[in-house]
Amino acid sequence: MTKELILDSNVFFGIFEFVVLYLFCRGYLINLARVVALDATEKMVYFDEEQTIACPVAARRLKDLKRKLT
Repeated sequence: MTKELILDSNVFFGIFEFVVLYLFCRGYLINLARVVALDATEKMVYFDEEQTIACPVAARRLKDLKRKLT
């Protein structure tokens, strides 16, 4: 089961929207709105076009992440 954390970013940044963060690997919270690409073979999520900012995804969470990104 994926752990989900919803923060009211209004409290932190003065923005009137909600941020949904998902725990997909030990120690990493992923903001799905910022994900640019998913490499399922490498089990990595990329947050920029050059694929320099990345985060690993646990093998058990990969299927759930694919479903949430579509």
